[in-house]
Amino acid sequence: MRKAIVLVVFAAAMLAYAGGDIWKTKPYQQWDASDLKQVLWSSPWVKYTSVPVEWTRPPAAPLTAGQVQGNQPGPAAQAQGPAGSSNGAYGNKGNSQSVPQVGTGQPDGTIQTPDAAFLVRWNSALTIREGFARQAVLDGKLSEAQALQYVGQAQPLYQIQVSGPDMTPFTEETSDTLKAKTYIEVKPSKKRLSPSAVEITRGPDGTTIQFVLFSFAKQAADGSPPFSATDKQAQFNCNLKNLHLDVGFDLRKMVGQNGPDL
Repeated sequence: MRKAIVLVVFAAAMLAYAGGDIWKTKPYQQWDASDLKQVLWSSPWVKYTSVPVEWTRPPAAPLTAGQVQGNQPGPAAQAQGPAGSSNGAYGNKGNSQSVPQVGTGQPDGTIQTPDAAFLVRWNSALTIREGFARQAVLDGKLSEAQALQYVGQAQPLYQIQVSGPDMTPFTEETSDTLKAKTYIEVKPSKKRLSPSAVEITRGPDGTTIQFVLFSFAKQAADGSPPFSATDKQAQFNCNLKNLHLDVGFDLRKMVGQNGPDL
């Protein structure tokens, strides 16, 4: 009888394990490539958005190995992931999104405006950082001990990363102008959070932008936390001359093994 009860409990646990979110049910040290694809590209901390191209595209250039396989560590390496991890640009491995092309002709003779795709990822979340660390271990870039050390580091800021195949709208901006044109609106409290810092990471040519990292303080000016238990949404807004990014994160779903994870 006792053996039967144990088997029933074990079977129930296995069903819960199989059907739950991988970041809640499986230690990150056991994540495989399929798990990482889910965590780093399809979890509640990752959003995709497409916008009409209202700017002139730069001349096409051959993709470098770094663009295909993932960014190498730069000034924001600590924020984007441990050294050597593949998590920076939109076109990294694990993401099969195609790069939008030029507009196409329509039967009535008009030209359809193409769309540009962007990835917006909440990088400071422990779940995402665990994904970065595990990817680096599987790639042979970090040891298990180094990954554990990276994951255990305290994060003093909330950090959101924006990347895409065509980052042209950001080329005319500076860190200061991006700070002034970007904010998070918390709903339903309607609090607005402005970036405390913005870091622009460029490619080897010194011109091409690989990604932009926005940092937000974890305390308001009066010392209060920006998010409360009753808040449901964090709306990330970046309003540039030819680009308006408006992406919503569901705070109720951004939950890891230890609770709310931002």
